[in-house]
Amino acid sequence: MLHLILLLTALVFANAQTDCVLCEYVIQTAEQLIVQNATEAQILAFLESACILLPSPYNETCYTAIETQGPQIIQWLVDKESPEVVCTQLALCPTTEVQGGDYCSICELVVGYVEAAISSNATEQQIEAGLDQLCAALPTGAPQCVAVVNAYTPQIIKWIMSNEDPDTFCTQAGLCTAFDAVWDLPEDATFAKF
Repeated sequence: MLHLILLLTALVFANAQTDCVLCEYVIQTAEQLIVQNATEAQILAFLESACILLPSPYNETCYTAIETQGPQIIQWLVDKESPEVVCTQLALCPTTEVQGGDYCSICELVVGYVEAAISSNATEQQIEAGLDQLCAALPTGAPQCVAVVNAYTPQIIKWIMSNEDPDTFCTQAGLCTAFDAVWDLPEDATFAKF
């Protein structure tokens, strides 16, 4: 549950794709409840519990979505619609989501998670395990997430532990620009700037 809390907190502070990434993660987790034969009430309770973890005004928007779309969300899950499709139907993801790898938003997501984990006194091993779960939960961005995590996690931890502004890390690393450009990160990328 700690990882879910940390993830949801980190997602809230990510960039404009926050709603989409958060939605996909929650829907993917709710899919597991369908596989486990959870009742509609249990699934709705899970979705509402995800809302509780969000700060205002996100939690209010989340509650409204569950109240108005809850049964439809469950039906989409029963029909085996993907998280991408469900979240697009809920207008939380764009219809043409970036498939090629938005390293900027992935980096911001990872930094947000690490920042929340450090605030919760997580160990480096716990942070790494949580990041593995985070990447696995991203249906469309898992390879890019793994690349960012493998290349930058130690530097992100050092950056945050040095009380540097977490919001500037991804720009300093060259993964974000003023225009939110998408950069290709080579698999053997190293962190030479810090």
